[in-house]
Amino acid sequence: MVNEGQNSLYEDIKLSLFSNLCNATGVYRRTIGNDKKRGFQQNAKLIIKELIAKVDTDVIKNQDIRESIKKLAKESGFNDKIGASQKVINVYLKYYCAVANKNQNVMKELDCPIDSLVRRDNRLPNISIKEMIFEDYVKDQNILEENYAMRVMADIPAYDKRKSY
Repeated sequence: MVNEGQNSLYEDIKLSLFSNLCNATGVYRRTIGNDKKRGFQQNAKLIIKELIAKVDTDVIKNQDIRESIKKLAKESGFNDKIGASQKVINVYLKYYCAVANKNQNVMKELDCPIDSLVRRDNRLPNISIKEMIFEDYVKDQNILEENYAMRVMADIPAYDKRKSY
């Protein structure tokens, strides 16, 4: 049986994964200026916490994710530029769901994190992540969905080529 203290620890660990993934993916390099970084991080943690609750209860829908991406961009002062928001949310959800061993119904709701490598390897339009707007994002996801069984898997071939093990 899990007590309240253990439950709090689990929640802290879930959110610490967020910081590690943001640093590992380099999402803060070149996409978010120092003046917006703290607000972006705080907003992202709150939004991801809401998404985790939906993932944990298997009720997450793709629309929830896409609306959260727009919300994070807007609340962080990026207005219609969603590049950093989509990267943070999609990378987090992808790894969280994999570690939590979520079923295929949850995984199929996830989008692929878009970055320059995914763009290049999938021959997506050459748009800077910093300049990406929601309409670009949806077009990219539609292309990836046509080419892969699940959108979330579209970045695996690009990154597998770069592995050193």
